[in-house]
Amino acid sequence: LKVTFEGLGVELVTGTQELACLALETLSVAARQTASGTLKLEVGVGSLTLTDSCSPSKDSLSAIVSSDTAQTGEGVSGDLLALCVEQEESALRVEVALQPLRVVYNPYLTERLLEYGQCLAAASESASLALQTPPSDSQEIPSDVLQAEDGRQALQLDMVLHAPTLLMPDDCSSASASCLKVNLGKLHLTTGQPTADTDVFHMALTDTQAEVCDYQPSTGEVTNSRPIFSRAGESSVTVHKAVAKSSERPDVEMTVDVSRITTVISDALLSSLSGIARSIAVKRQEALDEIATADGVELVATTSGADSPELSTEVLTSGSSSSEMALKVTFEGLGVELVTGTQ
Repeated sequence: LKVTFEGLGVELVTGTQELACLALETLSVAARQTASGTLKLEVGVGSLTLTDSCSPSKDSLSAIVSSDTAQTGEGVSGDLLALCVEQEESALRVEVALQPLRVVYNPYLTERLLEYGQCLAAASESASLALQTPPSDSQEIPSDVLQAEDGRQALQLDMVLHAPTLLMPDDCSSASASCLKVNLGKLHLTTGQPTADTDVFHMALTDTQAEVCDYQPSTGEVTNSRPIFSRAGESSVTVHKAVAKSSERPDVEMTVDVSRITTVISDALLSSLSGIARSIAVKRQEALDEIATADGVELVATTSGADSPELSTEVLTSGSSSSEMALKVTFEGLGVELVTGTQ
């Protein structure tokens, strides 16, 4: 079976207001089962574009989310997402390739979409309560799960995920805005050769960088880039996860290899970053005020002020946990160089 959709368009609407429009070039789903019982599922998603339909700066923006063709190398599939899952009797193979996206932060649209997401979450929770399933301890355990302890199925992963490039302009309605651009890099996740008592996973991260630049919202063009930091080479994590508890070895053992990170600090760069942060905070507050006026309700910003955003973190612990876990992290050959100018 193979089903292909072309030119899909989805409009996000709340009440009588259209928030955004999502356009997919293609979406294909293919499934095949052989006489021997092998099942193969393939999903492909073509280029994606999300356009702003509600904010005051909607006519000044080319797109909020779009496929980043500038980072797609030669010989790479044109699909934004390619997923292949193959189930055999003794192995499950998963291959995923995700091409880069460009995401532009627009305070007004972001707050509207968060509000829309909360409505969907509330509706989903109401639906789940209406269709509440019996407690898990009263459900019958599938026979294949019972057999997992005796002969575990081999999992083979090959996932290449390009994280999105985030663009945070100081003013989306400006013809040329100062902008913070962050490329979150490429993550490659694979499975190693398992042993009798461990599963092995390998993760590699490359191409992470951040810069300050000039951004033209109407065309999406980026010019006059000034780097903040960049990562040369590959940073990797190898995880050995025990399949059975043992007092002789940790449940999880990790080996981390961190590549060199180059950071540039100057008065001009710090001044640009400070100006962008202040402007984004002000624009977000203005967006909240506009939304409150339009909805006729009072909204309170989560930041304490335009010049002093705060980050609060909480660590939650539970004394009733019945599971135990041991963790071991090893760093080898760590080196840090502090450089100012050429010295």
